[in-house]
Amino acid sequence: MVVDQFVALVERLGIGHVGPGSDFAGALMPAGLADAGRLQHLAQALRRRSFDETDVRRLAYDNWRDLRARTWR
Repeated sequence: MVVDQFVALVERLGIGHVGPGSDFAGALMPAGLADAGRLQHLAQALRRRSFDETDVRRLAYDNWRDLRARTWR
């Protein structure tokens, strides 16, 4: 389900505008993503859905880094 949401967002917004949130405290999370330490499960699921390594890196890290560089001064 989470991967389906990523796919839908990427299709609508583009790969450069999507990333995981940080709402692990108090949010209802799927069992495989119960905490940030399990984000590798999301990366593996994205790879199974034909996202390549560059896309997975953008979704997991680069998009947040780019957003921070543009907005935190």
